[in-house]
Amino acid sequence: MIPNTDGMPDARETVMTQSDLVQRMEDQRMSESDRRLAAESLRDGESLADIIVRAKGALQSTAALLENYFAQRSK
Repeated sequence: MIPNTDGMPDARETVMTQSDLVQRMEDQRMSESDRRLAAESLRDGESLADIIVRAKGALQSTAALLENYFAQRSK
């Protein structure tokens, strides 16, 4: 995923990446149950990646807030 200017992943990039992965999965020879399991795993991985990106943003915001708070307090 490529972050946009506000640090969040670009939704178009996520959709394009996911469709590329789904297309590659469709090209593989596998049973329908394996295909469903692979698609579910892909969705789970995408959800986990989204959680990590959001957590990173929240931690960065908290760090900046604390930095400003302590910088003002030390003056």
